[in-house]
Amino acid sequence: MYDATSGVATVTAPIARNRLKVTRWAQTAEYRFRITTAVLLVVAFVALTICASAQDQPAPIPVFRNWIHLNYGPPEGRRDATYQSWVKHHSQIPRLVTWADAHFPAPTSGQNLDVYIGRCATHRDEATFGYGSNTVRICNDFVYESVDKYISMDNMKTSDADHVTEGLMYFVFLHEFAHAIESNYGLPVLGNRESSADEFATLVVVGHPSMYSDAAAFVQLMWDEQRLHPVAGAAFEWDRHPGGNGRASDIACFLYESDASTYRYLAQRYGLTGDAEASCRGDYLAALWSWRMELQSSAVRISADPTKLFD
Repeated sequence: MYDATSGVATVTAPIARNRLKVTRWAQTAEYRFRITTAVLLVVAFVALTICASAQDQPAPIPVFRNWIHLNYGPPEGRRDATYQSWVKHHSQIPRLVTWADAHFPAPTSGQNLDVYIGRCATHRDEATFGYGSNTVRICNDFVYESVDKYISMDNMKTSDADHVTEGLMYFVFLHEFAHAIESNYGLPVLGNRESSADEFATLVVVGHPSMYSDAAAFVQLMWDEQRLHPVAGAAFEWDRHPGGNGRASDIACFLYESDASTYRYLAQRYGLTGDAEASCRGDYLAALWSWRMELQSSAVRISADPTKLFD
């Protein structure tokens, strides 16, 4: 039966139900909006935090490809076999080559650098960097001559030969490697090229405390050889470089300035006192700054500590 009351009730009930659905939908939408907003705020906060953290951190170090290769020539006789086995398994030369490959990026030319240790067909008594072949060569006869002359000196022990050979190999490789990176990176060289290479070699050595005793033995070898063979052409291959026995004192200067407590005896031995010490300090700081600037411009991994070239 239809009446006004039932009619109103019949019409009102659907409206009330629809209004309830709309209210629930609105509440659900508002809830979803709040959840979505909260999630977005969290994401934005995390992103900003990561960006801020990234700005505080140094740029990631790129992975450098294997561009420096260490090669050995075929041994000729027992001495070659013994020496090259020692280089491979007991010296730090392979580790130095690995270190160089990790710190120095491959040049844009894409050319590999070869490090050759062995017999040399020509210039048998030398250690050189070939600009055309992009090869560092350390000839066996060069090492033998150096070590034999050391042992033949007065008051020198054969048991010390390993220290001298290590120090010799450090400086020879790093000196020639300096020429290699100057060539491959196109670095400007101000002043004498050989002196610049000596500076680089010494700055690297002072960053490796394990090389201290060997480096000192090498400097002593240079000094004594110049003292015993002052006539031009009578000394080792390195004496054909400019500087004479001043070269040994220059290297001693850098060793002393890098670690005065360890190398104080070198300062006394080579007269690095007074004005000479002040001049030595200036030369060391100038070379350190120059090499840091040049290597940093070539994306080389140098130390964050401005008082060192490498860690």
